[in-house]
Amino acid sequence: MPRTVIDTIDNFDQQCIRKETLSFYERGELPKIDSLLKYVREPPVNYCGGRSTLWKIVRKLGFRRNLAEGSVGPKVKTGKGARFIILHEGGSNGFIPGALLMFRSKNGSKGYYHDAMNCDGFNTWFVDQLLPNIEENSLIVMDNASYHSRKVNKAPAYSSRKSVIIEWLSENNISYDATLNKPELMEICRQNIEKSRYEIDDIAALQGHEVLRLPPYHCELNPIELIWAKVKTKVKKLNSNAQ
Repeated sequence: MPRTVIDTIDNFDQQCIRKETLSFYERGELPKIDSLLKYVREPPVNYCGGRSTLWKIVRKLGFRRNLAEGSVGPKVKTGKGARFIILHEGGSNGFIPGALLMFRSKNGSKGYYHDAMNCDGFNTWFVDQLLPNIEENSLIVMDNASYHSRKVNKAPAYSSRKSVIIEWLSENNISYDATLNKPELMEICRQNIEKSRYEIDDIAALQGHEVLRLPPYHCELNPIELIWAKVKTKVKKLNSNAQ
């Protein structure tokens, strides 16, 4: 099944479009679809679609007013080459020496390539390549990608079985009445859930570092995204089929 323009817009492109849309408000202007289209056709997004497709994208990002709908644009020609996973960290002096991890995704050009990175892989990189190479008492800024965010002692959900809820309460030495029904047990869990803790945060804290997590869906606040914008633009110029 042919891919549409929307299919080629990844998370990075979405955040760039969000940033450009918000920049209109910052200048005291109302964003118009034609004006926004002019900006996103330039690097780093290099958007190749039309007005109506762009309108669908900005609506998906949560914008609702002052953007006019238009005609359908062309589809983007996409390549079928291999995908590479690149993991790195940058600081005030540039990329952290020794922190680069790059490998070819086993999924190739098919499948959901984000599966190539998981919590275990990220934790290994974090411990073996990042922490040994950063300064003492560093502040580590990251977004809320799922592989950054494995929780410690994760509490049961309302969809959990009653036996799982009871097991969690017992492991945490929380008193309960075994005759209570599931909603009543979940209320006890809710009352005893501490502020969310993440494995990565605890690992960093043990070595004197602190993790600062960005608000959800605002990875454009992370300076490294600006660097990836330059890298992505360069690759697209050198390879018309780059993904």
